[in-house]
Amino acid sequence: MMVLALCLKILYHLRGDTLVLKTISTRPFLSDGTVDINYGGEKLVSISAGIDGSLWALKQEENVVNYQLLKWQTSAQKWYIVSGARGINLSAYNELSVAIVDEKGLLSLSSQAGHQDEAQYTSVVGPPYNPGTGTPYTPGIGTPGTPGAPLLPIDKTITGDPNAPAIVLENPLPIAPPQLPVIIGQSPDSFVTFQTFKTFTDEVNLSFNKNIKSLTQVFTSKSNVKTRDEAMTAILNLWNIFGFIKTTSGQMIGFYYEDPQLSTSIDNQLTNTRTMIYGITNNHFSKKEFDDVFQPQFGPFPSQRYMQIIKTPRARITFYPQCFNTAPSPNVAECYSDSNFEQPAYCFWIQSKLQHDFGTFDCEQIEYYHGKSQ
Repeated sequence: MMVLALCLKILYHLRGDTLVLKTISTRPFLSDGTVDINYGGEKLVSISAGIDGSLWALKQEENVVNYQLLKWQTSAQKWYIVSGARGINLSAYNELSVAIVDEKGLLSLSSQAGHQDEAQYTSVVGPPYNPGTGTPYTPGIGTPGTPGAPLLPIDKTITGDPNAPAIVLENPLPIAPPQLPVIIGQSPDSFVTFQTFKTFTDEVNLSFNKNIKSLTQVFTSKSNVKTRDEAMTAILNLWNIFGFIKTTSGQMIGFYYEDPQLSTSIDNQLTNTRTMIYGITNNHFSKKEFDDVFQPQFGPFPSQRYMQIIKTPRARITFYPQCFNTAPSPNVAECYSDSNFEQPAYCFWIQSKLQHDFGTFDCEQIEYYHGKSQ
């Protein structure tokens, strides 16, 4: 469970040599990406607090690389959209000052709206704003998103104080661009290094003419903790899935498949799709080569349909998608020196096992990431 500082504390000032903090939340403020219900219950990627108690955040969204900037409006008790401001990281200073870095490594800094045109508001129907109660203000007609425009609420209805200063982002300043792929939402207990992500995505991009620039974690589990349905639901209908398995012996295995799984049912047929298996420990890849006739596949294992199987012409992994271990039907990772799975000429790079050892393994942790080209 991800918790932001257990409870949210705001630095106000130094008193002598003493750091003065104010606690504004006495229970976990951010849990599994969801902010406390007293603060709207929004799904957030990141949050930052200013020295004056102001709160800024990046909103969780699907199929984007740069996330929408939000600001908490205390009087209205709502998160407001900062029009035109997006990024992957942020750092707040106060009510007016925030810095945002986007996926290209461009840094944007905010300025006071007093240096811009007067804020304009969109026309909506609602009761007048009462500063004492925080009831909505009925704005006049205007054009949001122009220089000096105010914060726009998530529900597209202005309900904040019309006299509150607007936030305007100045021209971006170039800084060193981040390395690709951009890794989004990686859990603190992840075992996958950035170099592993980069090596794997580079190989997939080169082999399959892809342009994957970001990986977003969609599921992770330790052994025997979560269910098959949880794992399968997390990857349902998603293209370009990268999976990573850490075994209890310390070996690491990666896999990739292109086409999405369209159902969580155990009765699905195997999907013909481009696949790749990555022996991370030995830095060895298995994929369909130019002259291979074997069809790579991914889907339910026909002999034990609660398991999944991913196949290339010379390797295959049979595993429980949620990281489950059971003696009757163990996880298996095998590689072959030819496309014929029935012949006994095994190779052992996939788990660094000695010759003639079985390819079974116990899963310690599994992670899935959704690869995107934007």
